[in-house]
Amino acid sequence: MPSTTTPSTAERSLPPASMGAATAPMSAHYLASNLIGREVLNPQGETIGEVEDLILSSDRGLDGVVISVGEFLGMGGKTVAVDPRYLSLQGDAVQTSLTRDQLTAASDFAQRPAIMR
Repeated sequence: MPSTTTPSTAERSLPPASMGAATAPMSAHYLASNLIGREVLNPQGETIGEVEDLILSSDRGLDGVVISVGEFLGMGGKTVAVDPRYLSLQGDAVQTSLTRDQLTAASDFAQRPAIMR
């Protein structure tokens, strides 16, 4: 697995995800096939991306979630890796406290494999 680099100040200062009564933390047990492809929603319920992949740590834990962002008609997007503590399950979607701007400003995971922490 690629090593991660030190996150930028903006990446370190991200707020934790809201964990309301209808949400389940990403640390619970789920099949990867049931998470990959789910929409990623901001706190206002707007779709801001889609789960593309999961990053597992050497101790078999979930270390990151790869999300596609910024696509329009299948073009112009990129993938970013987000720490699971910023994500929760909300019905059939994944909820994040991060904004579209925060995700699109993050490093492209394909070019710089670092996880937003």
